[in-house]
Amino acid sequence: MPYNQDRLIPDDLAQMATVLKGFRPPGEIHMILSRAAKRSHRSVTWTQRDIQNRYGMQHGNANFWQTEELLKVLATDGRPHEYSINEDLGILDHLIWLQHDGDMEVVLSAKECIIFDNTFNTNSLRYKLGVFSTVDRFGYTRLVACTLMLHETREAFVSILCAFEKLLGTRPACALTDGDPWLADGIADAWHGC
Repeated sequence: MPYNQDRLIPDDLAQMATVLKGFRPPGEIHMILSRAAKRSHRSVTWTQRDIQNRYGMQHGNANFWQTEELLKVLATDGRPHEYSINEDLGILDHLIWLQHDGDMEVVLSAKECIIFDNTFNTNSLRYKLGVFSTVDRFGYTRLVACTLMLHETREAFVSILCAFEKLLGTRPACALTDGDPWLADGIADAWHGC
Protein backbone atom coordinates (compact mmCIF):
# COMPACT_ATOMS: atom_id res chain seq x y z
CA MET A 1 0.00 0.00 0.00
CA PRO A 2 1.66 3.27 -1.01
CA TYR A 3 1.95 6.25 1.31
CA ASN A 4 -1.42 7.98 1.51
CA GLN A 5 -1.08 11.75 1.02
CA ASP A 6 -4.44 12.29 2.79
CA ARG A 7 -2.83 11.28 6.09
CA LEU A 8 -0.49 14.21 6.13
CA ILE A 9 2.68 14.26 8.21
CA PRO A 10 3.44 17.93 9.00
CA ASP A 11 6.62 19.24 7.36
CA ASP A 12 8.56 19.64 10.61
CA LEU A 13 7.73 16.05 11.67
CA ALA A 14 8.44 14.73 8.18
CA GLN A 15 11.88 16.35 8.40
CA MET A 16 12.42 14.71 11.80
CA ALA A 17 11.43 11.33 10.35
CA THR A 18 13.86 11.81 7.46
CA VAL A 19 16.67 12.41 9.95
CA LEU A 20 15.68 9.32 11.96
CA LYS A 21 15.36 7.11 8.85
CA GLY A 22 18.02 4.41 8.96
CA PHE A 23 18.80 5.02 12.61
CA ARG A 24 15.53 4.07 14.28
CA PRO A 25 13.11 1.22 13.57
CA PRO A 26 9.58 2.07 12.34
CA GLY A 27 7.84 1.67 15.65
CA GLU A 28 10.20 4.13 17.30
CA ILE A 29 9.91 6.69 14.49
CA HIS A 30 6.11 6.51 14.73
CA MET A 31 6.25 6.84 18.53
CA ILE A 32 8.65 9.82 18.39
CA LEU A 33 6.51 11.63 15.79
CA SER A 34 3.30 10.89 17.70
CA ARG A 35 4.74 12.26 20.95
CA ALA A 36 6.01 15.37 19.19
CA ALA A 37 2.59 15.95 17.62
CA LYS A 38 0.77 15.50 20.94
CA ARG A 39 3.19 17.86 22.74
CA SER A 40 2.34 20.56 20.21
CA HIS A 41 -1.42 19.75 20.51
CA ARG A 42 -1.71 18.38 16.97
CA SER A 43 -3.61 15.28 15.87
CA VAL A 44 -1.82 12.18 14.73
CA THR A 45 -3.21 11.80 11.22
CA TRP A 46 -0.94 8.97 10.09
CA THR A 47 -0.42 5.33 11.04
CA GLN A 48 2.72 3.32 11.67
CA ARG A 49 2.12 1.73 8.25
CA ASP A 50 2.28 5.21 6.67
CA ILE A 51 5.67 5.76 8.32
CA GLN A 52 6.88 2.36 7.15
CA ASN A 53 5.72 2.97 3.59
CA ARG A 54 7.23 6.43 3.38
CA TYR A 55 10.51 5.85 5.23
CA GLY A 56 10.82 2.11 4.99
CA MET A 57 12.45 -0.69 3.10
CA GLN A 58 12.22 0.76 -0.37
CA HIS A 59 14.65 3.43 0.83
CA GLY A 60 17.35 0.90 1.71
CA ASN A 61 16.62 0.46 5.41
CA ALA A 62 15.38 -3.12 5.24
CA ASN A 63 17.88 -4.25 7.86
CA PHE A 64 16.41 -2.07 10.61
CA TRP A 65 12.82 -3.02 9.80
CA GLN A 66 13.66 -6.71 9.65
CA THR A 67 15.51 -6.78 12.99
CA GLU A 68 12.49 -5.18 14.64
CA GLU A 69 10.29 -7.87 13.08
CA LEU A 70 12.65 -10.59 14.37
CA LEU A 71 12.38 -9.18 17.91
CA LYS A 72 8.58 -9.22 17.60
CA VAL A 73 8.65 -12.86 16.47
CA LEU A 74 10.88 -13.86 19.40
CA ALA A 75 8.63 -12.03 21.86
CA THR A 76 5.45 -13.53 20.37
CA ASP A 77 6.98 -17.00 20.29
CA GLY A 78 8.03 -16.67 23.92
CA ARG A 79 11.55 -17.75 22.99
CA PRO A 80 14.05 -16.66 25.66
CA HIS A 81 16.25 -13.89 24.25
CA GLU A 82 18.25 -10.83 25.19
CA TYR A 83 19.37 -7.91 23.08
CA SER A 84 21.23 -4.65 23.32
CA ILE A 85 20.75 -1.43 21.39
CA ASN A 86 23.77 0.51 20.13
CA GLU A 87 23.12 3.91 21.72
CA ASP A 88 25.36 5.78 19.25
CA LEU A 89 23.61 4.39 16.16
CA GLY A 90 20.19 3.74 17.67
CA ILE A 91 20.03 0.24 16.16
CA LEU A 92 20.35 -3.33 17.37
CA ASP A 93 23.88 -4.03 18.62
CA HIS A 94 23.55 -7.70 19.42
CA LEU A 95 20.87 -10.31 20.01
CA ILE A 96 20.93 -13.83 21.41
CA TRP A 97 18.06 -16.31 21.49
CA LEU A 98 17.74 -19.93 22.63
CA GLN A 99 16.97 -22.57 20.03
CA HIS A 100 16.85 -25.75 22.10
CA ASP A 101 13.16 -25.50 23.09
CA GLY A 102 13.80 -26.64 26.67
CA ASP A 103 15.33 -30.00 25.71
CA MET A 104 17.22 -31.01 28.88
CA GLU A 105 19.51 -33.31 26.87
CA VAL A 106 20.79 -30.21 25.03
CA VAL A 107 21.12 -28.19 28.25
CA LEU A 108 23.08 -30.95 29.99
CA SER A 109 25.37 -31.39 26.99
CA ALA A 110 25.89 -27.62 26.75
CA LYS A 111 26.81 -27.52 30.44
CA GLU A 112 29.67 -29.90 29.68
CA CYS A 113 30.95 -28.31 26.45
CA ILE A 114 29.82 -25.56 24.12
CA ILE A 115 31.02 -24.75 20.61
CA PHE A 116 30.67 -21.13 19.50
CA ASP A 117 31.64 -19.30 16.34
CA ASN A 118 30.43 -16.43 14.16
CA THR A 119 30.14 -16.46 10.40
CA PHE A 120 33.15 -15.12 8.49
CA ASN A 121 31.11 -12.47 6.73
CA THR A 122 27.91 -10.59 7.52
CA ASN A 123 24.36 -11.46 6.50
CA SER A 124 22.06 -9.21 4.48
CA LEU A 125 21.32 -7.21 7.64
CA ARG A 126 25.03 -6.42 8.13
CA TYR A 127 25.19 -8.61 11.23
CA LYS A 128 27.37 -11.61 11.90
CA LEU A 129 25.37 -14.73 12.67
CA GLY A 130 26.75 -16.79 15.54
CA VAL A 131 25.86 -20.30 16.61
CA PHE A 132 26.20 -21.99 19.99
CA SER A 133 26.11 -25.74 19.52
CA THR A 134 26.98 -28.85 21.48
CA VAL A 135 27.33 -32.58 20.93
CA ASP A 136 24.85 -34.74 22.85
CA ARG A 137 25.56 -38.14 24.43
CA PHE A 138 24.55 -39.87 21.20
CA GLY A 139 27.13 -37.93 19.16
CA TYR A 140 24.62 -35.63 17.46
CA THR A 141 25.37 -31.94 16.97
CA ARG A 142 22.63 -29.93 18.66
CA LEU A 143 21.82 -26.26 18.21
CA VAL A 144 21.65 -24.42 21.55
CA ALA A 145 21.41 -20.71 20.70
CA CYS A 146 21.94 -18.19 17.90
CA THR A 147 23.29 -14.66 17.92
CA LEU A 148 23.39 -11.60 15.71
CA MET A 149 26.28 -9.19 16.34
CA LEU A 150 26.88 -5.83 14.70
CA HIS A 151 30.54 -5.76 15.78
CA GLU A 152 32.87 -8.46 17.05
CA THR A 153 34.39 -6.59 19.97
CA ARG A 154 35.54 -7.89 23.31
CA GLU A 155 32.65 -6.06 25.02
CA ALA A 156 30.10 -7.53 22.61
CA PHE A 157 31.42 -11.06 23.18
CA VAL A 158 31.30 -10.57 26.97
CA SER A 159 27.68 -9.39 26.72
CA ILE A 160 26.72 -12.34 24.49
CA LEU A 161 28.47 -14.90 26.71
CA CYS A 162 26.96 -13.50 29.93
CA ALA A 163 23.50 -13.45 28.30
CA PHE A 164 24.03 -17.04 27.10
CA GLU A 165 24.85 -18.18 30.63
CA LYS A 166 21.81 -16.33 32.02
CA LEU A 167 19.40 -17.68 29.39
CA LEU A 168 20.72 -21.25 29.62
CA GLY A 169 20.87 -21.16 33.42
CA THR A 170 24.33 -22.67 33.56
CA ARG A 171 27.95 -21.96 32.64
CA PRO A 172 29.68 -24.41 30.29
CA ALA A 173 32.66 -26.26 31.73
CA CYS A 174 34.46 -26.07 28.37
CA ALA A 175 34.20 -23.76 25.37
CA LEU A 176 35.53 -24.57 21.89
CA THR A 177 35.95 -21.87 19.27
CA ASP A 178 38.36 -20.52 16.66
CA GLY A 179 41.41 -18.33 17.29
CA ASP A 180 39.62 -14.98 17.53
CA PRO A 181 41.57 -13.04 20.21
CA TRP A 182 38.55 -10.86 21.10
CA LEU A 183 36.45 -13.95 21.70
CA ALA A 184 39.20 -15.57 23.77
CA ASP A 185 39.42 -12.42 25.91
CA GLY A 186 35.62 -12.32 26.13
CA ILE A 187 35.49 -15.91 27.38
CA ALA A 188 38.18 -15.14 29.97
CA ASP A 189 36.25 -12.06 31.14
CA ALA A 190 32.77 -13.59 31.09
CA TRP A 191 33.54 -17.09 32.29
CA HIS A 192 36.49 -16.89 34.67
CA GLY A 193 38.31 -20.18 34.76
CA CYS A 194 36.49 -21.54 31.73
